[in-house]
Amino acid sequence: SSGKVLTEEEAALVGTAPRLNDFHGVVFQYACDFKVVFDAGELVLVPRSKGGFCYGVLEKFKMSGTKRIWNVALGGAAVKPVPELWLGKILSSATTSDRDAFSEPQRSIGRSPVFEDVKSVVFAASNDFKAMDVVLLPRPRGGLVYGYVEDVDGNGHCMVRSHVREDGRARRLPNYGIGKLTLTQGVIQTFLGPVLSRGE
Repeated sequence: SSGKVLTEEEAALVGTAPRLNDFHGVVFQYACDFKVVFDAGELVLVPRSKGGFCYGVLEKFKMSGTKRIWNVALGGAAVKPVPELWLGKILSSATTSDRDAFSEPQRSIGRSPVFEDVKSVVFAASNDFKAMDVVLLPRPRGGLVYGYVEDVDGNGHCMVRSHVREDGRARRLPNYGIGKLTLTQGVIQTFLGPVLSRGE
């Protein structure tokens, strides 16, 4: 069969949860500004329905309308159909020139997430959001970052921001491409304090 062949190191990751640094070189099709192509045999990150991600290997895809649905092997005999749009592409150049993007993880808007949030974040079509929800967003050039929902369009998309400053551009992302976090009210207020006070 054609496609990629995993290294032993990669094969050992299948079905396991990624470490925090593993996200630095991961991009999602709907969030980046360049073309993302997947191949059979490729190691990818797959969102888990109960939260977090795990490594999987692409087997083959079938078309559903204009969209590809991949069979993803998750280790053992587990295979799950996953829309291509939901898959995390692992870029080999996990070192990006944008060093500040991977500053120490810290629970504040615009910063890389702490591991407990990455472990429990839910990326799913059933995600429902309201304005000022604190969320995890895929960065256009790789990695995840804390952001917030500015506006919900009711059409399965939200306008989201990952900057405290108002001049930071808002992006429109599909609900399945926005990570839902379970946070206490106190934590949410800590996140949003700088956003809410910028007009004062």
